[in-house]
Order: sequence, then structure tokens, then C-alpha cells
Amino acid sequence: MIRNEHGMIVPMQFSESQNIIWRRVAPRLDVHDKLWFIVLKGRQVYATTFFEALTFVRTIQRPNTNSLIIAQDLDSSTKIFDMAKRFYDHLPLPKLKPSKSKEIIFPLPSGESIFKVVSAGTASKGRGTTQTCVHCSEVAFWPHPEVLTGLFQAMPDLGDTIWVLESTANGLSGQGEMFYRQWKSAIDRRSDLIPIFIPWPALESVARKEAALREAAELLKIGPLEVPKRLQKLLEEQRALEKQLAELEARLARSRAEDLVKAVRQVNGVAVIAGRIDGLDADGLRSVADTLRNRLGSGVVCVGSVVDGKVNLIAAVTKDLTARFQAGRLVQEVAKAVGGGGGGRPDLAQAGGKDPARLDAALELVYAFVARAAG
Repeated sequence: MIRNEHGMIVPMQFSESQNIIWRRVAPRLDVHDKLWFIVLKGRQVYATTFFEALTFVRTIQRPNTNSLIIAQDLDSSTKIFDMAKRFYDHLPLPKLKPSKSKEIIFPLPSGESIFKVVSAGTASKGRGTTQTCVHCSEVAFWPHPEVLTGLFQAMPDLGDTIWVLESTANGLSGQGEMFYRQWKSAIDRRSDLIPIFIPWPALESVARKEAALREAAELLKIGPLEVPKRLQKLLEEQRALEKQLAELEARLARSRAEDLVKAVRQVNGVAVIAGRIDGLDADGLRSVADTLRNRLGSGVVCVGSVVDGKVNLIAAVTKDLTARFQAGRLVQEVAKAVGGGGGGRPDLAQAGGKDPARLDAALELVYAFVARAAG
């Protein structure tokens, strides 16, 4: 169990960065090879947590294991040891008496194993003891990085041993020089340490964006640097097509509206228009209803449309007739017939429905509504 970034205790699940490490570690576990790595990392990639867990598991599984974890300073060593105690507290193991030092001794059946955390300032105390697992954290920030030499001499050159140096970068000289030289030796294959580079999250994001850019370029069959200009051109063409389509729809709507005006019916002395203009959304349908109401001067309008398998309805009543015919009540009655509902003001109301097949029959109800309300 670990404490996540929100302060909650949760089961450990590998992050993207930890999976990068795991892909390098796992094959060597299978063949009991040395787990000797040097890790150059960004901040907040949880490499320390990964190797802390790996070392802890090795300590409790194998008798006679001496594990030493070295943090950059006293505060960091306390945090790392607290992490180890959290691992231990959530395991079904007999609870041991805590040590005054940052050390846990496991009395295993075939011999005791020791898990110990120290700060880099006191790491020289471990130089005379043969270690089987050593995890050195934030090496580039150690006050006395030369202590690595003595620690390395205490590490047996055997399979299944763990020797890990991990750190963020800290320059090429001063405190960071030792880590830099170890890293260079590893990538030049002049040491037994296997280099692992874990990119900063920002670089991971850049890599993903570059991959997306290359994919877009391949789809457009152009070079990556030409993508922005081509996309701009495509967007301009799309906007032009959308404008042409909107103009065409508007002309068709006006033409259909004219047809509806010609089909106006008189119901008990009231002018009534009821019809459908498919393809218009609610806004387009409202515009047509307003146009029809204005053309009538005095009357009742109810228009419907079907878009993506759904019904849109708009009812409009001129101001002089709202006392007798309310648009909200009208549109509710029509919407009910197509499996929907809605409402609105006395002069303008909107509704929707789920059954397009019943729209024509529902619009016929407009005339019955007016006849009934007109008395």
C-alpha cells in the first residue's frame, strides 16, 4: 500500500513512468540476473517508490538479505522509511518491535534479513558491511557523493543482487558530477549498470503531441511542418461549405414556408398553419415559425421537423390571440402525440418528441385544438 498524491492509502499500481522501469527489470528477474541500474529521471515519476518496493519485497522473501536504502538527506530518509513501514503494516506478517533507528529486522526461518534506511551523510557506516541490495536515491544531490566508491566495493558481484543509483540531474560538476560520470559510463557501456531514462512528464507530453502531429501528417500525405497551414486551409474550406449549406437550408426553409402560407386553413375564423420542415433544428424551426406568424398578422402556427431521428416542435400565436389560444398548451398536446413534451410562453413554445412516424398525425391535432378552443 502507498500514499497517493491526494494523501490516501491505496494499493500500488504502476504509473506510466514505473512501467518504463518494470519493462527493464522484469526480464532480469526471470533469469535471476543482477538488478544493477542507473536511472536518470524527472521529478514526480515515482522511481524511488518503485525501487523501494522492489527492495522491500526482496528483503522479506529471501533470508540473509541485507538491504540498504540511502536518501539524500535526513528528511528524505524519514519519508522513505515511513514508506517501508507502510508496506509492512499492510502485510499479514507478525508485527515486530520497532527499532529506534530506521531499520526493520525480519527473523525469517532460514536466517534474518535486514532492511535499513540512512541518509547520505551517514552512508559511510554501511561501507564495511556486505550488502545484497543497495538503493541510492537522488545521488546527484548527496553532500558526499564519493561515498559511492566504498559502497560499491561492499556489493558482491553476484546474480540477484540489487544495486540502483537514481536521481534527477544536478549539473556536470559539484554534487552532480559523480552521478553524471556514472551515467556516462553506463550509456557508454563501460560499467555494469544498465541505464534507464525516464523523461519528464512535460517531455512525455511533447512526445505524445509529436506522435499525433506525425500521424496527422501521414493522413494528409504532407510533411509535419505543413500540417498547420493545411489545417487552416481545410478549416476555411469547411467554414465556406457550412455557410453555403446554411444559405441553402435557409432558401429551402423559406420556400417551404411559402408553401405552408399558401396552405393556411381557416378554423372558426382563425388562420392556422400546421406543417413540417424536416432537417431544421430548434433554432431554425423557431425562425420559420416567427416568419409564418408575421406573415399571418393574426393566427396560430405550429411547425415540426425531424433531425437525427428526433422530433422538434415550435408553436407560435400572434399577440391578439394569446388569450384564447396559448402556444404552451398547444405544443404540449402535439408533443404528447409523438411521445414527448415541452412548453413555453403563451405566444411562443417549444417541445420535442421521440416518435417521428407520428409527426404528421400529431400536426393534424393543431386544427382540432384551435376548433375546440375557439368554441
